[in-house]
Amino acid sequence: MEFKFQELTPKRNIRDMRRICALAAVVTLVALLGLAVYVFRERSFDDYGSVPRRQLPSDWLSHVKVGIIGDSWVAHRRLDEPLRQRLSEKGLNAEVVSSGHPGAQSRQIYRDLLADQTKPYSSKALLLDADLDYLAVVAGVNDTNGHIGRDFYAHHILGIIKAAQDRAVQPLVVEVPEYGIECMPSSSVFSRCWHHLFRYLFDGGKVDVIEDYRGELLARLRTLEKPVTVIKFSFVRDYASNTNYYTDPLHLNKQGDAVLASLIAER
Repeated sequence: MEFKFQELTPKRNIRDMRRICALAAVVTLVALLGLAVYVFRERSFDDYGSVPRRQLPSDWLSHVKVGIIGDSWVAHRRLDEPLRQRLSEKGLNAEVVSSGHPGAQSRQIYRDLLADQTKPYSSKALLLDADLDYLAVVAGVNDTNGHIGRDFYAHHILGIIKAAQDRAVQPLVVEVPEYGIECMPSSSVFSRCWHHLFRYLFDGGKVDVIEDYRGELLARLRTLEKPVTVIKFSFVRDYASNTNYYTDPLHLNKQGDAVLASLIAER
């Protein structure tokens, strides 16, 4: 039995190459569109929602209540007792309540503040509490680590501030804390790719952007009519030189929590 091999003609070669190029172009276009949609979704800025206004009680000094919202630095009530103790040492018998959302960026913390109370991590009940006097905000670690953009961070922190002020609650904003942003542990290849993409898109390729995000928030705060208390993260200026305050590059230990609570109590 004989086998005959048909040699491809130049025209057929050209047609096949065109099909391959067209397929590659379609796949690339779909991938780029998917990438653009993902980035847009992750970087979209929330409109500021409306919050029911509250008249400041005339006898508010008779019972002081402090709320704390934020990310994992607030979760599991880790700052509640240290803050309560520090305020007690200063002669103020205050009630402290908190709501922390581990891994949350500023936008999610803002959304939690307005979310229906049936939703996980909702802090709306805290905001609408008629007895709430102060609202401390601890956020920014996940914004800077995720390189989501300083404008994104400042915009949503301002949303939290505006919501608190509408409720006649005094906001206390802790500036972006110092942490090991330059020595984060390795993650998956997929996560590293997204991390690098956002870093170059929104932070100019810079790794340590903590001061940049702090500066952007301060600039935005100058546009507000009412003054806002900003709490300087003054007890740590460089993570590498003060690892005794941390359990890992992203989180404080109990000693660090106690010092942070003292800073909030002072203000």
